[in-house]
Amino acid sequence: MNKLIIGAVLASTFLLGACSAEEPEEPKEVKASVPSGYERVASDEFYADNDVSVIMHKETKCYYTLASGSYDTTVSITQMFVKENGVSVPYCEK
Repeated sequence: MNKLIIGAVLASTFLLGACSAEEPEEPKEVKASVPSGYERVASDEFYADNDVSVIMHKETKCYYTLASGSYDTTVSITQMFVKENGVSVPYCEK
């Protein structure tokens, strides 16, 4: 009987200690991080959890799109191209 009471007291102490009186923190807004060597030029959010940014490579001055999906589970970087004299060329500052 004593073991049962001691066990119940220990279990309730453990459960009460695990509970927190503080309010849970709100989730922080997270955007896909820009890879090193790039800088974010523009950014836009569409739908609830999707983000698209235009980033520029600091050395080559070429532009890319950085898209992140829901909760950053999908991230893609795509180089931007323009047509010049009928030929696709990378979109870069000269």
